[in-house]
Amino acid sequence: MTGTQRSLSLTRREALQAGAVAALVPALLQLGAITPAEAAETQLVFGTVGGGWLDGIKKIFLEQTGFEKQHDAKVVWDVQADTSLITKALSSCARPVYDLLQAGVTGAAKLSAAKCIAAYDRSIITNLADVDDTYKSGDYFVAVIRLLNGLVYNTKHVKDKPTSWDDLANPKYKGKVGIPVYSWVGSQLLHAINKAHGGTEANVDPGIKASAAIVRGNDAVMVQHSNMGDQLLQREEIWIMPFWTGRMINLKASGVPVDIYYQKDFLFADVGYVVPSHGRNLQLAQKLINATLAPEPQLEILKRFKYQPTNRKVVVPEDLKAAVLPEYAKNRAAKIDWKKVNEYADRDLERWNKEVLGS
Repeated sequence: MTGTQRSLSLTRREALQAGAVAALVPALLQLGAITPAEAAETQLVFGTVGGGWLDGIKKIFLEQTGFEKQHDAKVVWDVQADTSLITKALSSCARPVYDLLQAGVTGAAKLSAAKCIAAYDRSIITNLADVDDTYKSGDYFVAVIRLLNGLVYNTKHVKDKPTSWDDLANPKYKGKVGIPVYSWVGSQLLHAINKAHGGTEANVDPGIKASAAIVRGNDAVMVQHSNMGDQLLQREEIWIMPFWTGRMINLKASGVPVDIYYQKDFLFADVGYVVPSHGRNLQLAQKLINATLAPEPQLEILKRFKYQPTNRKVVVPEDLKAAVLPEYAKNRAAKIDWKKVNEYADRDLERWNKEVLGS
């Protein structure tokens, strides 16, 4: 059986109603209102973002692995924005509405600090052994994929290959620089720039100053999401911006003259799945996470989205080498303590709005 297509938003009342329905299962069986197969199914509520990503993970993690049939389960999807998933998981911490949900490392850190997610069971998620520690945060988060974010630039207009974050403040590119909005990946961006300029999680003065020079000083275009970034680069309305490798590869394949450079303290985004504490199906949820970390599904994600896999057993095909981090950039990623960042989140947002955006 395949996962249902509907989007689900569970309120407390609906959760109680779901429990009441479960109590009626024997009577419904006796009346013939449901089949034994339907009664035996376990529903797994999965919170994730939508669009092409949802289509891909349904195909790869469920259909191709046969997960639902194998475990006599039905996945019910709750499609939300990244921030909404975390907010919803925090607000339902004591009575989780999710069995598992998608999270980045920053969101997972928030949930862990609030004691809303459970530790992974290594006896169930056996594929953890084949994932390097660089993709893990404590015992509660592991990246399924890593989105690499370097300086993507139009080779027709940017003649000199960029070498650092400071290229975004170069007057030659005034009005042609793209910067992600804070609610997208702007907060991560701030801390990567901050690290490049000698700042720390507690002291963002260098990052705020450098970001203001880019945004206000160089008339940067604020980019709302990846699709908007694609469009701006295609139309040559921007010439340079921190952007995803997979998007760059697809743009290049479509004829847009772009390339990427991984500067010192470049940004990356790890995406994985976490299991709420007190969840109804802790073991089954972790079995699904284990399936996402297996080499075969990870290779399919690489082929479909051009995102770097995390299982070391994945053999990257020659024609997809551009999707993984090149040797020259192996130790260049910004090293950021996201739990520490979360301690100053309100302060950082206020400073970004006042000092970077000038609002």
